[in-house]
Amino acid sequence: MELRFVAMSEDQAKWLAYQWEYEGAYAFYHTDVEKLGLHAFIDVGKSSARQYAVYKDEDMVGFLGIKPKKDVAEIGLGMKPDYIGKGFGRSFLQNCLSFIKHNFEEIMAAKLFVAADNKRAIHVSEECGFEKRSPHKREIKGNFYDFIEMEYRFNRE
Repeated sequence: MELRFVAMSEDQAKWLAYQWEYEGAYAFYHTDVEKLGLHAFIDVGKSSARQYAVYKDEDMVGFLGIKPKKDVAEIGLGMKPDYIGKGFGRSFLQNCLSFIKHNFEEIMAAKLFVAADNKRAIHVSEECGFEKRSPHKREIKGNFYDFIEMEYRFNRE
């Protein structure tokens, strides 16, 4: 799957925040826009935008957030609910890693946090080269959830 990454606009952030609804076990991923605000998704007017809308052709299929700290970037990503569980995860994550590698040369590693019970995401992350690091608890909408920190090391040789 060939994907295109563009700095996220306010309209794209609104569409993602208000239109994407995850169901079942993934419902807690649904964004609480009133609590977070759209600034969680966009860096309006900044050329150094770190929030990206991800497109396949003309369809916005996901998002990628990159928070660099020295040579490690914490990343947050998500796929459009219509794509969940349909075999796109590995390709989506590989494309995100390739984008980071080629556009953020100072980044030597990427880390992400996956819900501990999201076995599919953990499996896909491991298939793409991530390794489990440490467990964490995170509060989402007043509830605490178990997450696993995972890390990917870029080959910069």
